[in-house]
Amino acid sequence: MEDTVPSTTTRRPTRSVVALRESARLFDSTGVLGTTRLAARAASAGHPGLVLCETTLDRGGPTLLDVPGLTGRAQVFLDGQPVGTLDGVGTVLSFTVHTGSVLALLAEGGLTGRVLLDGVEADDWTVHTLPLGALPDLPFTRTGAPGVGPTFHRGRAHLPDPVDLHLALADWTRGHVWANGAYLGSYGGGLRVLPVPARVLRAGTNEVTVLELVAARGPAVVLRR
Repeated sequence: MEDTVPSTTTRRPTRSVVALRESARLFDSTGVLGTTRLAARAASAGHPGLVLCETTLDRGGPTLLDVPGLTGRAQVFLDGQPVGTLDGVGTVLSFTVHTGSVLALLAEGGLTGRVLLDGVEADDWTVHTLPLGALPDLPFTRTGAPGVGPTFHRGRAHLPDPVDLHLALADWTRGHVWANGAYLGSYGGGLRVLPVPARVLRAGTNEVTVLELVAARGPAVVLRR
């Protein structure tokens, strides 16, 4: 059964709320999203999508993370939990780590050069390149409200025929959107509405997938003309 809730009783609704009741964590999906390689340095240069760089720490205690080569934006995680965000203006972050913890940087844009922990370069990285093209099959499960952290959310909408629409994401923070597996674009900042061209839609059931990188207030989006 589709997760679309029409907001009007007219024959052809002009606005429908689409509940995204299935989710798949990005960290659990790297094996099917792109390619994985081992590298001495964390790097994303030349890759147009997202890059997730992970390393296991051999030390513990309060730590100063410095990524001087960052020219885009990177979210920082420790054992899968967010600890902060870096961008081209602020590239330093402090937090406490534990021996054996996994440090991860999810980069959008340029991540080049060294990643320093208390002035010492971190090495032995696992680098996952995550293209923003057509989506493969992801390990979705039925969930409730969206949690915190990078997660794919999926729902279904029933359309009588494919027409040009718009997707509104008022309750979402920052991320990327697909319709029937076709990439539509990114949202965030002042951009919360994306066009959905008729060519990626079909009469009947349509899948809407949102990769929310930060957090969402509610598990729904709105399709409208």
